[in-house]
Amino acid sequence: MSGNQVSEAESRVMQALWRHSPRTAAALVAEVCGETDWGAATVKTLLGRLVGKGAVTRRKKAGLFEYVPAISGEEYAAAAADRLTERAFGASASAFVSFFVKRAGLSNVEIDKLQKLLAEVKADRYDRTT
Repeated sequence: MSGNQVSEAESRVMQALWRHSPRTAAALVAEVCGETDWGAATVKTLLGRLVGKGAVTRRKKAGLFEYVPAISGEEYAAAAADRLTERAFGASASAFVSFFVKRAGLSNVEIDKLQKLLAEVKADRYDRTT
């Protein structure tokens, strides 16, 4: 399962699980309902969908089901970034990065970090081709 199949609403449940897991349905409902205007039934429906999609696994412990994410936050973020890059930027990674860099109002420290990261990526690619 990749993060491609997780909806925006389902991602709210995933975020709660990424912060702390394993979690019971009751603990998830309490947290997610506290952050949204959703009812318990909505959170449980989303949780059931996530289990069905394979994004979350559940196990029975002491008579209660505990839920654990089956995908990492990084996997979800990568899939979401891929979707956004494809839809909004014609699959151009440089257009994607350029857009966000120009809009972010980066500090000089952040710009230096980005330049260092790009230099590291470039050096790594050079090392792999030689």
